[in-house]
Amino acid sequence: EVAVRACIGNTMAIRYDDAHWYLQRTHFKHHFDHSRLHSRLLGELKQKLEREREHFAKEVGCIRRSRARESLKSQRIERRLRDNYFRYYGQTYDPPELPPSWAVLEELSLGLISRLYQGIARDADRKQIAKRFNLPQEVLGSWLHTLSCAHHARLWNRELAIPPRLPKSPDWHWSQTSPHQPHPERRLFVVLLMLAHLMRHISPNSGWKERLEQLLEKYPSVPLMGMGFTENWNAHPVWTGKG
Repeated sequence: EVAVRACIGNTMAIRYDDAHWYLQRTHFKHHFDHSRLHSRLLGELKQKLEREREHFAKEVGCIRRSRARESLKSQRIERRLRDNYFRYYGQTYDPPELPPSWAVLEELSLGLISRLYQGIARDADRKQIAKRFNLPQEVLGSWLHTLSCAHHARLWNRELAIPPRLPKSPDWHWSQTSPHQPHPERRLFVVLLMLAHLMRHISPNSGWKERLEQLLEKYPSVPLMGMGFTENWNAHPVWTGKG
């Protein structure tokens, strides 16, 4: 999630030499509901800036009324000012009223990030972002949609509400499964493969896969078939990185 936010922000800001690119409707598809997203986004950002102004003013007032030395008061106010970027931005810059995209994207939910990515107008922009993850742009868009819908949901014996679109490589498709095997492409297993692929390109030294394998070994009574795991799943080419 952090990597996707950073990649979208960096790609668009550098390509258009504009840290506030997200405010420009020309960067979004005509049929994309940018007006509603735009209004919601601006509203939330302005509310956050106003809350930080109010909180900072109260904290400054408390510090000013204290009996500390003036030099110490100034130090405390400066520390409070730098508590978070939105507070600092609101007190330091005007115009522009709103922060740059790299700060704004940190405030968006994964669902909004997914919609934002799929709403970007130019294929070349979406492809450039997806290239960072070694995926076609339409696949990355589908994955973000699936992952945003999978938050806080039950994992065992559950079909995905939004099955992901998969790369064309045969390693990502199952032509044969056992008669009682839930289809892996609609269960948790395919999400784990997606995460394995993403982690390999985001943080190749991560031990996430090993920790997951250790967790499953710790609880051998948990039936894996209900989550779409196939036989010899940990030898799957996508999981091992060979696919």
